[in-house]
Amino acid sequence: MKKFHIAYCIASLLAASDEAIAEAVSGGTVEEMRGSLKAMLDDGIEFLTVTDCDNMHKNGSCAGHEAADELG
Repeated sequence: MKKFHIAYCIASLLAASDEAIAEAVSGGTVEEMRGSLKAMLDDGIEFLTVTDCDNMHKNGSCAGHEAADELG
């Protein structure tokens, strides 16, 4: 079974209000965060994972992690 980290679509974040960006992303002012997100898109990164991930696709999304089946 694979588990995946949740990720934000960067284009959707950029379309969101300043308040929504401030809740979702940290690391500076809203203007600085918008600039960083735009730079990520320019570099081909389309997704921002919400936690540290050591197995990501080139687009920034989680490629999955093998995990034990917790249901049975």
